[in-house]
Amino acid sequence: MRIPGIIVLLALLTACSSTPTPAVTVTATTTTTATAIADPAEPSPTATPTPTTDPEGRVIKKVGDQASVVGDDGVTYVRFRVNRIVKNYKCRGEFAEKSKNGRYVGIWMEFWTDKAVGGDEVYSVDPWAWSVVGPDGVTENDSEGNASDCPRDADALPSFIDGAKHVKGVVVVDTKYSTGSLVYVYGDLAGWKYAF
Repeated sequence: MRIPGIIVLLALLTACSSTPTPAVTVTATTTTTATAIADPAEPSPTATPTPTTDPEGRVIKKVGDQASVVGDDGVTYVRFRVNRIVKNYKCRGEFAEKSKNGRYVGIWMEFWTDKAVGGDEVYSVDPWAWSVVGPDGVTENDSEGNASDCPRDADALPSFIDGAKHVKGVVVVDTKYSTGSLVYVYGDLAGWKYAF
């Protein structure tokens, strides 16, 4: 309990005086309300949701969901998003050929790479990185087909994305399926799966 300074002073003066003074009774009432204040420098931690995966361990995603590739060092090297999936994509490339498997599907994507990407870590995006799983669950053997030359150069994602880049574009697969799932795999990661 803290006693106000004036009362302490009064008690000291009384002790020094030769004339007796009447005793002073002090009653102090203290009300304390504790309020937790968050430190603005430390944001509240948020739980990272556990991703939904298929039996092969591929992360199930929807158009518009963001995904990322995080290195062993904790650096998020690449973030990407599928913005749109176009069934029966129309080829406009200079050297485009007729679909080998039946139809083209265009996957419009957006990528952000960290400045650490480079050298052996250059990120690549090509039709061979994608495969198509039919509605029966069977993965198509060749989803690249004739897709490489399908889009115009101005629309196609670059084959290699260097560090500190933000790029948008389309990658095309050549498939016999009109519905199913598109699976994107990078390196030894299980990959990401999108319904179409």
